[in-house]
Amino acid sequence: MPIVIQVFPDLDPAIIEVKAPTTEVTVQEFYQAVRQWEDDPASLSYRSLISGAGGEDLGGSTSVGYTFTMQNAKIKFEDRTTPLDDGSGRTCDATNSQGIQLYVDDADFVTSGVYAGAIVVNLTTSERATIIDVIDANTVRHFRLSGAGNQGWTSGDEYIILPNVICNITGGNLVAVDSNGDAIDPVYQSVGVNVIRSSASSGTVSQQSSIEYSSFNGGVTIDTTSSYTGTTFPVGTPQQPVNNTTDALAIAAARGLTKFFIKGNITLDSGTDFQEMIIEGESKTKSVITISDAADVSNCEFYHAEITGVLDGGNVLKDCLISTLSYVNGYIENCVLSFATITLGGSSEAHFLDCWSGAVGNDIPIIDMGGSGQGLGMRNYNGGIKLINKSGAEKVSIDLNSGQVVLDSTVTNGEIVIRGVGKLTDNSNGATVNAGDLLRRESITEITWDTIYIDTVNGSSGTSFPLGTAGNPVDNITDARTIADRQNISKYSIKGSVSLDQSYSNWEFLGAGSILNDSIALNGQTLSLCKFVDISISGSCTSSNIQCERCYLTNVSGIAGSLIDSAIIGTLTLGGVGSILGAQQLRGASLPTIIDINGANRIFQASLFGGTFQINNSQAGSVVQLGLRWMESVTLDASNTGGTAILTGNGNLTDNSSMSVTNTLYNVDGIADGVWTYER
Repeated sequence: MPIVIQVFPDLDPAIIEVKAPTTEVTVQEFYQAVRQWEDDPASLSYRSLISGAGGEDLGGSTSVGYTFTMQNAKIKFEDRTTPLDDGSGRTCDATNSQGIQLYVDDADFVTSGVYAGAIVVNLTTSERATIIDVIDANTVRHFRLSGAGNQGWTSGDEYIILPNVICNITGGNLVAVDSNGDAIDPVYQSVGVNVIRSSASSGTVSQQSSIEYSSFNGGVTIDTTSSYTGTTFPVGTPQQPVNNTTDALAIAAARGLTKFFIKGNITLDSGTDFQEMIIEGESKTKSVITISDAADVSNCEFYHAEITGVLDGGNVLKDCLISTLSYVNGYIENCVLSFATITLGGSSEAHFLDCWSGAVGNDIPIIDMGGSGQGLGMRNYNGGIKLINKSGAEKVSIDLNSGQVVLDSTVTNGEIVIRGVGKLTDNSNGATVNAGDLLRRESITEITWDTIYIDTVNGSSGTSFPLGTAGNPVDNITDARTIADRQNISKYSIKGSVSLDQSYSNWEFLGAGSILNDSIALNGQTLSLCKFVDISISGSCTSSNIQCERCYLTNVSGIAGSLIDSAIIGTLTLGGVGSILGAQQLRGASLPTIIDINGANRIFQASLFGGTFQINNSQAGSVVQLGLRWMESVTLDASNTGGTAILTGNGNLTDNSSMSVTNTLYNVDGIADGVWTYER
């Protein structure tokens, strides 16, 4: 059964996770899985994560052993966090327990699947040890408990037994380097997993052809500044890029490859036949591919480079920067058009899909229609575009996401349809221009109005239309509310600082600029079912249920509802009796960040995402449930005289309270004790 991986390419280094239940992978199948991910169209925008080397011929049908190198990436086996025995309803019977044994009268460690190497944790003292063996259904023998003063077991201690799964990497050498090329550990350690990595024990293998093929990573690498020429392996691999296109084409033909990786810049000149090949640069800023009129690039695909020169038709260009370019027909996708002229040709249609203008100010990219014979379709275009030199009857269709179209006076024939949102400057002379479905600024009316815009610095006072629209923001919240009530609108876009002067129900408050500069003072108002997004909030309120997404809350009180990916500064105080506040990815931005439960019968549930937190003023009937992720620190203050606290995850707890506390936290020392590493 093929292994299943999940790739996290945006991390540094990238993480390639082997999904459970797999516990053993060979380096060959791991390499193939990563290459399959890289070849997926959805992954083309990411860098290569793995390369292969080795396989040099030693004679006698044998070759040097192969090594796969992860490029600023690490392998990780999926975490195993499900307990083998969670001790639910059972506790230690110390009268039958010795210093290196756990005896539980009503347990069944055999049925639970407890095994040697698993980790037993004394939840009462936070001590832990590795299990040596299972003596019988009620008894496990383990190494001496460590941590928290080596207290051992006491009658009534709660326990949990966690897995420690052995995962193997076999069948060759798997290494890793960072972004600078320096060696790093290829294994990213997982919770509940012990990884054993076995290097190849023999210096030779008899799979030279397939290993050489895999070393190319699916294509020939060309670097014109390289010192390597010829076609002898490993020339043309990422480790030894070939420096000329003639040898590169010969290597590709011999290996059955149709893809070329370009490092740096290159000119495709006479004598180069790249028909139906795939040519991929390093990025829009690192690779310039200049195409001579003498080169044959018909039906070629180009990726991740700046492209300039003369094409031959039937081309696909994706994720590129387009400079001066001629004879364009085919598909240009997800590309940036520079301040240059693109000339169509070949009596075929050209399609621009999800593209953007890269010109700024008054500069604008130009498409030369080539006179007659060429049609044009532009879908979801962003920015400005100018059409010139159109004398044929072929149709043009432009769908704007946002931007402008300029039709030059040399556009004299054909039907041109322009839709979407933007601006049209029509200087055409004889063409039929249909822009009835183009939504322009001057055509926006009160019918399409769904947000009141407030800018306390650059807005204007008053309530007459178009005040409160995006182009004419109002400068105060009193006028904004008057306009909103008249238009039956319940959403603000706020730039600057406002103070609420009345109650709100079922409203949205959106920050329009910087979360550090856009702010709301709650000013003691009553809020019900309101939503705040990308904005700073301060002051007190009376709330039954509000939602905050990506907000900064500074000394906010009276709150109930939910916080999503938000940060707390100072003290956050819950509302009245029965208040429930839930938080996802809550950050603490002050030392410490104080959560004031504000008495009895309140509930605060949060997943913490960084910071130092202090819980205050919990009384009977209140519940505090915290999930710690990145080794956060939590203090239960002495002002907590009642209620329940439940803490899970990775972090540290200081408990000065009188609460009922359930603590299953792992700290740095505990994780180190619970994970073994082994390498040979």
